[in-house]
Amino acid sequence: VSTQSNGHSETYYCALIRTCRSGCFADVAMEYFEELRSASTATMLRKVAATGVVEHAPTEAASDARAAQEDRQTALEGASEDELALFESLGVAAAPSPSGAHTTMATGVPEPISSDQVAASGLTEVVIFAVVAVLHAAKDNQRIVNMGKSLMETTAEPLSPSILATLAVAGGEVKDLAFVLTCYHSVIQTQKTAKPAPFVVYSCLSAISKCHVKDFTNHYLEQCQKDKLITDDPETYTYLVLQNAMGSVNPMEVIGPVIQSAISSDSYASSLSIRVASLLFKVLLRSEGPEFLELYKKIVMHCGLFKHVWVEELILWCDRRRYFLSQSDRQFVINEIKRNYNISDLK
Repeated sequence: VSTQSNGHSETYYCALIRTCRSGCFADVAMEYFEELRSASTATMLRKVAATGVVEHAPTEAASDARAAQEDRQTALEGASEDELALFESLGVAAAPSPSGAHTTMATGVPEPISSDQVAASGLTEVVIFAVVAVLHAAKDNQRIVNMGKSLMETTAEPLSPSILATLAVAGGEVKDLAFVLTCYHSVIQTQKTAKPAPFVVYSCLSAISKCHVKDFTNHYLEQCQKDKLITDDPETYTYLVLQNAMGSVNPMEVIGPVIQSAISSDSYASSLSIRVASLLFKVLLRSEGPEFLELYKKIVMHCGLFKHVWVEELILWCDRRRYFLSQSDRQFVINEIKRNYNISDLK
């Protein structure tokens, strides 16, 4: 494929990569991506070898940004609804801000300039997200992490916060704490020039919590709130604390205050949601916590939240604590089974 027009070339490759998603053809998508990177790198290096300097005047930069935005919109036209939602939520659909003059001096050996430079093209982010969408559909988070490490090593310009957050999410799934923290600190450093979007910071914090970090609440979560990088959202705060506790050897020690507040405080309902309650039940089932039944009653009966799987977890919890249940507790569980499974003759 001709690389004379980098934007059109990326549009073509982006379309090819998207065709791999429905069949989860991760290997083919990565081949297209690496082929595009190699072609763009060769073009950039030829410019450096010929001129010795890669320079863009401010007016040229603005023109490049407008052209990049046109190419970006062309690429987004063929995206699926899921991809469009992903791009929009991470800010990819927004027009790139024109960069000022950028000069790279060539010495005896040209500096390695890669097509991964996000600032060099408005479409590069779209291509990266298209590849990530294919790998995500294939549940190949490790390959996303490997691709992210390669981009970090070969990219002259820092990756955008939206890309870093996406890579961090994959890192959290494979429990690669070192990689997740690298993405997180890179995102935090961007606040020196522009404050990252709260969604981006939340994504990084969620990835860190999945890796189970000691002192996560004080060192990361509350620090981000103090720096006003995230909003004061009790539900999200509780969810991240619980998610971090899932990897703890003694989760009850971590979430003890959360459970006590949920049981004793009527105003704590604002911090409860389906996902928070699900994590609470998972932790209590794992630790066989005696608070399970009381919490179940409050969440289901008073807060009006319900998932059918919670009944199954309630049955498992009762089986493990059958020697400690009172007759009234046993009767409550039986009534819940009758009500949710439409059984009338259970005794």
